[in-house]
Amino acid sequence: MIVASNEHSYYRDGVELFCMMLDQGMLPDGFAFSAVLQLCVGLDSVELGEMVHAHVVVTRFFMHTIVGTSLLNMYAKLGENENSVKVFNSMPVRNIVSWNAMISGFTSNTYKHLIEA
Repeated sequence: MIVASNEHSYYRDGVELFCMMLDQGMLPDGFAFSAVLQLCVGLDSVELGEMVHAHVVVTRFFMHTIVGTSLLNMYAKLGENENSVKVFNSMPVRNIVSWNAMISGFTSNTYKHLIEA
């Protein structure tokens, strides 16, 4: 349901579902974390992303390549290059998707600065 919320641009609804899940004592898995991190991008909310990042660390899902890639992708898309690099450097395993997320994030943020100038 969280993924569907994101796909249909119901970002707040997806976050509410995630919060309900936590309130009910259900532990998110890597797919739930990845989905909610995309919601943060849709909401353009670094603060919410940082809160989710804290949950990722506490639950030790930062060790999962998919979740780490979702984290760095979220930070990169929100223009937080330093945080995306920190996440990338802390990932125990990187794959081609992780590398592409880093390259894409830096490329898009570089072009944003050129357009704003």
